[in-house]
Amino acid sequence: MKALAARSIPIPSALDIYFLDSEYPARNDITALEAVMESNDEIAHLEAKANALNEAMAEADEDQQIDIQASLEAIYARLDQLDASTAEARATSILHGLGFTTAMMSMKTCEFSGGWRMRVSLARALFLEPEFLLLDEPTNHLVSVQSVYISCDSISISCSRSLQINSSFLYHFVQDMDAVLWLEDYLSNWTKILFFVCHSQDFMNSVCTHIVRLDMTYKKLRYYSGNYDTYVQTRRDQDMVQMRQYDAEQRDIAEIKDFIARFGHGTVKMVRQAQAREKLLQKKLEAGLTNKPEVDPQWDWSFPDAGQLPVPVLAIENVSFAYPGGKELYSCVDFGVDLQTRVALVGPNGAGKTTLIKLMTGDLTPTKGQIKKNMHLKISRFTQHFEEKLDLTMTPLDFFKQKLMPEEPIERIRPLLGRYGCTGDQQQQVMGQLSAGQKARIVFAIIAHEKPHLLLLDEPTVSEDY
Repeated sequence: MKALAARSIPIPSALDIYFLDSEYPARNDITALEAVMESNDEIAHLEAKANALNEAMAEADEDQQIDIQASLEAIYARLDQLDASTAEARATSILHGLGFTTAMMSMKTCEFSGGWRMRVSLARALFLEPEFLLLDEPTNHLVSVQSVYISCDSISISCSRSLQINSSFLYHFVQDMDAVLWLEDYLSNWTKILFFVCHSQDFMNSVCTHIVRLDMTYKKLRYYSGNYDTYVQTRRDQDMVQMRQYDAEQRDIAEIKDFIARFGHGTVKMVRQAQAREKLLQKKLEAGLTNKPEVDPQWDWSFPDAGQLPVPVLAIENVSFAYPGGKELYSCVDFGVDLQTRVALVGPNGAGKTTLIKLMTGDLTPTKGQIKKNMHLKISRFTQHFEEKLDLTMTPLDFFKQKLMPEEPIERIRPLLGRYGCTGDQQQQVMGQLSAGQKARIVFAIIAHEKPHLLLLDEPTVSEDY
């Protein structure tokens, strides 16, 4: 993505590229709406380009004039698109779709968190409508509903209204789904070039017309027509055919080598046949053999058994809570946690999801009621600041050996890291040089080593390449 944005490969200079890679700056002199509409630089550039083309038109021949006229029409169409009379309505519509209220649109960008400023950048990219739009995990920019997995049997929270979650409930609510669905619909109608990385199957099925796959084994880009489901089926069929060709070639080569080994020193007739087979083998090798299809790695993401604890593992009894000077977030919350099922905690920003987790872990104390934990209960957390668990100056192997498992041989540490996707050279690479997704896998290996009874996960799938 960065190479494309930097034009490290030949891309026509006339093609306008926009790579969304950073949040909008925190400024106290511009509102979210003004930031999206900020296009004076582009207007000035387009007007200067139009003037230069009009001057060149007088000296151009007939063929050149046709090309210049086409360029001018594109420029004037773009200037019409950036017209201030329609710009505000378009910008407002985009911001609203991405979750901004009318009041938020009038707030200065310095008043927003980094996540909301990233939404401003995304809105600006959509507003500008570049010819070539590059997006890296666009749905990750829409994380405003924090989700937390709670390993428990059932939960009933009595606040202004009761929330009942059955014991069979298993769900994960990562993003602001209204905004994700809006963006999905918006990009599915995008009329220009859109190139993006995404891990959401549904999103890719709705938006994509083509898939480009980076084949890590053979270091090639492979191209497929259709959405993600079509890609999966096409790739499965192609891999099946390729595997048959590979197996057939390997059988032929094995038979030829076996013949050469057995008859290469026999009678004159057999020696000649062996030499002929050897030439045939050489021709096959020179022509190139079918590569073995790349097999996607399979990871075992189960966690070690921490042992049983009697019910309730964690009891929240008539808990109320309010921050000093603030309004009450909970009133008479009453539920129990055991080890049997998984629950997702969902709600809008400011509802108190993170606060509830801090109460459960003991980081906060309720203003009323009590929270009782089994004295043997072990809790592990995966937070959005998961890198705090790591020493980024160390390699994964050194970190585990020196800080977590000093008594264990390296041979016991390697499989633990590998189980969660930290394999090969990554295990001996300084963690500060790894991507966010690779670091997240190491954190899960740490959690597995901790063997918790209760696992709390805050946005576990949002790391950029996780």
